[in-house]
Amino acid sequence: MAKMIVMPNQAIIDGFKGKIDFYFWKGIPVARKWPRSPGGLRAPAVQAAWVDFVYSARAWKTLDPTIQRAYEVLATGSGLTGRDMFTRSYLTGLFRYPHSRPTELSTIYWKDASVEVLSDLARTVATGWLEKDITIHTSPIAKFAILELDFLCSACGTAGLSTFNVKKGGTAPAYVARIATSFNEADGVHKHQQVILALDDTQMFEYELTPATNATISAWLWLLGYIE
Repeated sequence: MAKMIVMPNQAIIDGFKGKIDFYFWKGIPVARKWPRSPGGLRAPAVQAAWVDFVYSARAWKTLDPTIQRAYEVLATGSGLTGRDMFTRSYLTGLFRYPHSRPTELSTIYWKDASVEVLSDLARTVATGWLEKDITIHTSPIAKFAILELDFLCSACGTAGLSTFNVKKGGTAPAYVARIATSFNEADGVHKHQQVILALDDTQMFEYELTPATNATISAWLWLLGYIE
């Protein structure tokens, strides 16, 4: 790179196109040899990375839009696009420096077959909040349960909503996972929802069933896995 006192006029710049590249660096006019692509003559390490880069570019196009949006949110304020963040995560990992890594890594354990941990059939009155213990199906240090809520409204009633709610044991956090049906839905409506639910220190959570007026509901809860 060579520094100049002034930038040449456009005619001179055009005359050296393909040989000398004129540009400003930190407000200073400079010139350099016209950049050229090294073509296929690249270092073995660079060539080895091409396959991974091409794969990540193709993989982005096949991602579910919900996952793409998650990467876009993750990239907010970073100067990167969601696609850039995905590519970085694939090629080098999101946490590039030791001090950026979480001190604890979670491990997911999937059950070989889903386990039925709740079955409440043909209910016509509300349960209030009830505790459910799944210790025998998880581990003493499980922090989250991966659950599927299964809700059948055999008779949807004449007024209001029928609800199936689950939440972490105790009073906090207040987040509640819910499936609901309205009295004006067709009888026999069957709904499913998968959730990741925080557990208290004893692997307890709470659930609640509330039928609409004159409704009959049934609920099942399946444990798909857990997270330590």
